[in-house]
Amino acid sequence: MMNLVFANSLEKQADDRVYRGQVSICEQHGKWLVHWSSDEPSGKVVQETWYEGIAWDEMMHVFRHKITEKMSEGFLPVLEGVTDQFTVPKGKAELQEMIVCYSELHRNEQLYEQLREWRKTAAVRENKAAYFIATNRVLGLISAYIPHTMEELRQIPGFGAHRSERYGEAILEITKKFERKTTFPLYWVPDTLERKQFTLWYYRKQYVKLTQENEKRERKKQLLEMLEQGATLETIGERLDMNARDAILWIEQIEEEGYRADRFIEQEMRRIPEQLRQAALAAFEKLGDEYLKPILREVYGDEPEASEQLSRLYIWLRILRMYYRRSGEMPVGV
Repeated sequence: MMNLVFANSLEKQADDRVYRGQVSICEQHGKWLVHWSSDEPSGKVVQETWYEGIAWDEMMHVFRHKITEKMSEGFLPVLEGVTDQFTVPKGKAELQEMIVCYSELHRNEQLYEQLREWRKTAAVRENKAAYFIATNRVLGLISAYIPHTMEELRQIPGFGAHRSERYGEAILEITKKFERKTTFPLYWVPDTLERKQFTLWYYRKQYVKLTQENEKRERKKQLLEMLEQGATLETIGERLDMNARDAILWIEQIEEEGYRADRFIEQEMRRIPEQLRQAALAAFEKLGDEYLKPILREVYGDEPEASEQLSRLYIWLRILRMYYRRSGEMPVGV
């Protein structure tokens, strides 16, 4: 006997027609099944099985991803409140999302590119990653609403008092060259956006987010398998298509989440010069392990001028820090 656990109908308007879809979650003898059916322009009904298995968490993960994909294509639920995840936020949160939506639909591309060039220069000058200066989303917001004063710039979501004080004058020097037709504050945005346009934008955004989470989840699974197999840092970087620095940062992160990378750490420790190993571990004991720059200075004095050498040293120090944090648990004489 099959038990119906959940069902909802969805509708999509296109080509002067209404296309109908239905999603259902059923349980039968401990097995979960997720089904989808929908009309096609040809008149046929397409049926898909999204999931068939015994894992509730995995089933819900697949369901959320697939239903968000359908909603991003224009299928909207007949009954609201499928789950909290598929409910467009209300109140202040909704206004913030609408402000972002409008900016993505109406940004000034010429201004946006000029802001990106400014950010690139600032990032090089300050030796920071570009997103630390301002994210693409923030630059998009600025290029859509074109603030001309410091007070207006502070009203851009994600660009608060600190960034305004540090970068405001440089940004306004660029934005003041561009005319705008809108005003501040931005309370007019909800009255300008079409509700359906905003809803579809929101679900497409959710679908992209879930897709990225799926990709990250799969890559994390690959990383854990490679760590278990004793893969080297170079092999991990090649298979996951990332540089050594990003790979070691990710390994550090999963260590902090409670996963074990003992075999990897032991293997990589053997590749680090003995003198550096002893000096760095002594420095960790003396200075603590929160920051690496003091450790580098303690061991080397002045930082090496060659960026490639500096990058390699920081990778080694991250491996040594993981070893140091596990030194009470891992084998002696690695």
